[in-house]
Amino acid sequence: MATNVVCDKTVEFELTSSFHLTDDDVSQLWGGLQHNVHWRSAFDDVLLSTRVSLNGVKKQLDTKDLRSYHAARDALFPLATSGTQGATTFRNRAGYKLMESMEVTGVWEQVTKLCKQNGWRQAAFADVCGGPGAFSQALYATVPKYFSSKRSIRGYGMTLLNEGDDTLQWYPNLTGNKQFFVLHGTEGTGNIYPTENLHSLMAVTRDPSWPLLLVVADGGFDVPFDVAEYQEAISLRIVYGQWVSAVLTLMRGGCLVLKLFDTFTPFLRSMLYLSTALYDRVHIVKPKHSRVVNSERYLVCLGFRGCSASMREYLLKVHEEGFGEDTAPFALVPHATVSHDAAFCAQVEAFNATLASTQSQALQMVLASPLLTEAAGSGAAIASAEAEVSTPVAQEQDDDAAIDSTIAAE
Repeated sequence: MATNVVCDKTVEFELTSSFHLTDDDVSQLWGGLQHNVHWRSAFDDVLLSTRVSLNGVKKQLDTKDLRSYHAARDALFPLATSGTQGATTFRNRAGYKLMESMEVTGVWEQVTKLCKQNGWRQAAFADVCGGPGAFSQALYATVPKYFSSKRSIRGYGMTLLNEGDDTLQWYPNLTGNKQFFVLHGTEGTGNIYPTENLHSLMAVTRDPSWPLLLVVADGGFDVPFDVAEYQEAISLRIVYGQWVSAVLTLMRGGCLVLKLFDTFTPFLRSMLYLSTALYDRVHIVKPKHSRVVNSERYLVCLGFRGCSASMREYLLKVHEEGFGEDTAPFALVPHATVSHDAAFCAQVEAFNATLASTQSQALQMVLASPLLTEAAGSGAAIASAEAEVSTPVAQEQDDDAAIDSTIAAE
C-alpha cells in the first residue's frame, strides 16, 4: 500500500553568507544594475530543470475539476482547509502561518530580548500590505504571552485603498483598537510603490517611545492562469517594496517576516544575499499551515544591523526608478558577486530544490487521488476559476477572503 511521502509540517532553512560591501562598492551597484528586464525574462538557468519539472506537474491539473481538486487536496493535507481552523482570536490560516514562522525562528524572543536590553516596556510593529489584517490579529492575540498587556504593543497598518473593493480594508476589531494606527501615506492610497509613501511610513513609525521592532508583510496578488508560472517574477515589485520598507523603518535588532512565492529569480536570490548582510540571521520557512501544494514560503530576518546611507540611497533608487509596468531589475547585486559565495548559493539551491520536490510530490499525490475527477465540458475548471478571481491590480489579498488561488499560487 502506498504511503504519504509528504505531509503538513513546518520546515525551516537558514541562510548565511560572507557578504561584505564597502560604501564604494555600493555606489557602483546602480551603474551595474540591469534595467527593464521583462518578467518573462527574469529567470536564469539556475535550477532550470527543477522549475521545468515542477511546472510540468502543475500543468497536469489543467483539465481537472476544481471541486474535486479541493476535496482531494484537503483529504490529503487537512491543514490546507480554508477557514478559521478553530481560531477564536484571528480569522484564518494566514495568522497561523505567521505565528508558525515566528515560533520556529524565535522572532518574539528576539523582540522581548531587545526590550529587556534597552529597558523598553513597549514596542511597535508595522503590517505592510496586510489588509484586512490577519497578521495584525495574530500578533495582538499572542502579545499577552510575551508582554504584560496588549497595550504594550502598538501597530501601524498600511494597505492599498482599492475604490469599490472592501476586501482589503482593515478588520473592525483593528480599526477600533486604540493601539492600531491605519496609515495611507502622503498620497493617501496606502500604495507602497510611490517612494513618498515609504518616506511617510518611515516618518510616522520613527517614534522613540514606541521602537519599531517588527515588520510583517503579506502582500501579493492573483495572476492570470496562463502566466501562473511567472508569478514570482510578476510579484517582484511588491515583494521588494515590502522588503525595503523594513530596511527603512526597523530599529537595530528588529525583525522582518515577509511572504514570498518561488525564489528562483536572480533578483530574489540577490535580495536574499543582501538580507544576510543586513540582518544577523536569515531564514526561509514553509509553515505547516502553508499549503504544501503551493509555492508560498516566508523570509524571516532577525537582528537588523542597520543600513549605511549609501546602501539606503541605492535601495531607494531601485524602488523609485528600477521598476516599470512589466519590468524589473534582473538582480540587485551582480551575478559574479553572488556566485562567488559558493556556500550561500548552495544553501539557496538546496532549499529551493527541497521545497520544489515536496510541492511536486504533493501535487502528484493529489493527481493520484481517487477523489480527483476530470472537468465536465470543454476547458479547464481550475483554470476558469483562476481567471474569475484574477485581480492583477490589487496589491494584496487575504488568505481566505476570495476563492482559493489554486494554480496561480500552486
